[in-house]
Amino acid sequence: MVNFTRQFFGNDEDPYLFEKITTDEELSGFLHILVERLSRVLKEGIRQTTNDAISKTQDQYLMSADPTKFFVEKALNRDPKINTPKNIVYESYLRFCRHFKLPVDSEQAFSRRLTKEYSFDYDQFRLKGEKVYCWVGMKVSDWLTTEDENQKTLEELDDGWRNTAASTTGADLTQR
Repeated sequence: MVNFTRQFFGNDEDPYLFEKITTDEELSGFLHILVERLSRVLKEGIRQTTNDAISKTQDQYLMSADPTKFFVEKALNRDPKINTPKNIVYESYLRFCRHFKLPVDSEQAFSRRLTKEYSFDYDQFRLKGEKVYCWVGMKVSDWLTTEDENQKTLEELDDGWRNTAASTTGADLTQR
């Protein structure tokens, strides 16, 4: 996978870029660079890419190709003892997408994908006399700490609800 760090949009956009970089002169220069490096490659071999670099590139690709899948892989965990309110999970997803500047699915599309593609189920619980829909066996992890230790945690970002969930017995979800 090749990660291209330069993009050409707006003022940098050039509709003739391909033609410019594929002239005989440009291709000759490219071949010259390859021939210069050939002896080193034959002597030392191709430099091994670190697992960290591969993982980072893969994450960047997954993040941009499928933000929901990236969220599921980085921020959701299965825990049979925890049921997390659907609105808490969706709000966490919105924060996640804002943090990484990703497009978001509607709440309905997001929920549909969690059930159909990732086999999460939800059920209705009665908490403090109110009906609350919760994802069964789902816990939202503190994904920010894995990205940047200086960032606030999900609990610090939480809008007044604890990022804990009703247990399978219907434990209390209290507001702070």
